[in-house]
Amino acid sequence: MKKLILTTIMFLSIVAINAQSVVSMADQKFTFSTGEKECIKVAFKDVSAKNLETAFKDYFKNNYKAKVSSVKKTDGEFTVDEFKATEIQQKPTTVLAVITELEGSAILYMHYNSDGYVVSEKNTPVVYEGYKKMTQGLANDAIALSYADVIAVREKELSEQEKALDLFLRDNQKEDASIAKMNAEIKTSEGEVSRLTSALSAQKTVVSEKAQLVKDKEVEIATLDVKVLEKEIKTIEGDNKSADKEIAKFNAEIAKKNAEIAKLQAEIKTIETEIETVNARKGTNGEKIAELQTKISTHNEDALKEQLKLLQKDSKDAESAEKDIAKSIEKETSSIEKNKVGIKASELNIATLKTSQEAKKAEIAKTKEALKVLQTKVSSLK
Repeated sequence: MKKLILTTIMFLSIVAINAQSVVSMADQKFTFSTGEKECIKVAFKDVSAKNLETAFKDYFKNNYKAKVSSVKKTDGEFTVDEFKATEIQQKPTTVLAVITELEGSAILYMHYNSDGYVVSEKNTPVVYEGYKKMTQGLANDAIALSYADVIAVREKELSEQEKALDLFLRDNQKEDASIAKMNAEIKTSEGEVSRLTSALSAQKTVVSEKAQLVKDKEVEIATLDVKVLEKEIKTIEGDNKSADKEIAKFNAEIAKKNAEIAKLQAEIKTIETEIETVNARKGTNGEKIAELQTKISTHNEDALKEQLKLLQKDSKDAESAEKDIAKSIEKETSSIEKNKVGIKASELNIATLKTSQEAKKAEIAKTKEALKVLQTKVSSLK
């Protein structure tokens, strides 16, 4: 909106600059404070009475060293003391002038008197064109002064436009720096994600290994229940005691039957065979007891359970570490996405700033061109 207003002001200013001129210059009669007199009327467009008054005083002071005075009790009426316009003639000249303003545009009434004669196309045809040229020179100075005011305004506007352009450039640099910073953060985050991904992969392997150890230990505990083994030993020991009792019984029977050896030879042989069988079973049971006792000494139940607890804790710690790494990756990924969104916003802002810069450059170019036109016009008036 500000840019549109500025552009509109500049456009209207340029139009105003081009419109400043002399609309008409002609002889007519005008009523001064001292009565009606013949004069040259100059009508201006977009030249203020103030600038015309300044140009009027400076023109006669600088070119003819003539004193310009205001007529007392009369607004906008001036006299110029006697001076010689040698470029026209050698006779002295005086001036009575009135400066008014209508709707922002000045009107000048110039009454020349040379050597007692009123200067006009009818009265003094020989020198009339010279005085008309003098009036045109005064008018040109007034126009040039108006141009100078407008040029000053345009130069100020140009300075403000260049400042605005500089702000656009600074904003652009800030956005570039912001993008560079966010790209650096993305690069750091991507490196961290890569590192964490590798760590996560390694941690997953550790978790898998720990879980397998827990599973193996659970299987081992399930297959090597110490209480079951101890119960089995007691059962076998009970069987051995039974076997001892049977052996004693058989020995008693052998002693009883010795007297009847002949008669009971077949029975003794059978009993001895049974004894060997029982002894063999006892030996086998002894081996089993030794094997079971070895397993008991090797696989203590409390130790196995403690190992299981440690493995389970280690497994949980590994799983917790895995979750922490996953959260870190999620956090870094979120940071990357946030920075990417920020970069897109900055790039859009830069595009907007560049558009504004181009528009501002175009405005500056127009202003400079307008100034150039003004300066050319001012030069042509001198």
